[in-house]
Amino acid sequence: MKYYAKLGGQYSIDDFIDVVQLRLDHNEILPGSITKIDRNTVLIDTPLDYKIGQGVSIGGYETGGKGFRLTEVSITDNPVFEDAKITRRIYK
Repeated sequence: MKYYAKLGGQYSIDDFIDVVQLRLDHNEILPGSITKIDRNTVLIDTPLDYKIGQGVSIGGYETGGKGFRLTEVSITDNPVFEDAKITRRIYK
């Protein structure tokens, strides 16, 4: 499955240098890959099935200003940012 996820709009996600992990509640590593679409959107490619509206959270660190180095996207029912969620399924 491939999904678009919005990351909350709080930060401007930097271009990826390393692999960004998909996790469950910032703990368990899940199968899948993350690709940056724009400063606030990623593509999640995973064999797992999620509903539109599923919350996500980001892990990483600030790089100055609104910049953010993303190290993980976490599937969670308790996202920090209200608008951080899966917004669309693009491939089944």
